Amino acid sequence: MNNILPPVKEALVAMIKGFADGHDQISKADAESFQNELIPLFTQIGDFPRKMNDLHVIIRNKPVFAPLEEYLFDLLMLNFIGSDSTKLDPDYLESEEWMKIEDDTADRGSELLNILLYITEAAQEERAIDLADFLEEFLLTDDELYQDEYFIYEEVIRQAALADSSINEIVKAGKQVKADELQELFIPMMTFFNAVGNEESKYKALQEEAYNRQVNLAILSALQAYQSSF
Repeated sequence: MNNILPPVKEALVAMIKGFADGHDQISKADAESFQNELIPLFTQIGDFPRKMNDLHVIIRNKPVFAPLEEYLFDLLMLNFIGSDSTKLDPDYLESEEWMKIEDDTADRGSELLNILLYITEAAQEERAIDLADFLEEFLLTDDELYQDEYFIYEEVIRQAALADSSINEIVKAGKQVKADELQELFIPMMTFFNAVGNEESKYKALQEEAYNRQVNLAILSALQAYQSSF
């Protein structure tokens, strides 16, 4: 049974292609082979801990793709919540079993999941994708009850004007980011929200930047493909 959500599949394929485009030692065949191993993992219905372990085994056998593991975990989690769980008990996501899984995986994944969830919500509510909307309406960073989110995204909030700046300026700022949660995400995230240029021009601009090129292209590609799938 096909269990992978179309936007997740598009993001997965785009992430791998973007990573390969930015990596000098990964061929098109390598990327396709890796993708072909991952698709069945997402497609088959199964318990999440087993899927998580299978993802780790695949990465362990292809260590060149190790920088993608936590971002692939985000996609796996998103797909499980949106697809697998709907085929289990109606209250599965409120069960003790799932609560334990959430506790056990609290330190896994990345802030990419938040951005993907925001894109989903914006598409469902027919809202335009916008950095201020993401920070203030989705993450509620200006609400004193959500100060953890504020501190994670403080550098993004402080440099929100980059959403109207050049990709070169975004990369310069991204090299100085201190927050662990955003060190790799800052550049592709801000490029995604950037209002200057279209998807192709943004991708080309990052492709010309040497700094962390493969991860930047992988995340930007995933975000663009995910959004385009709605």
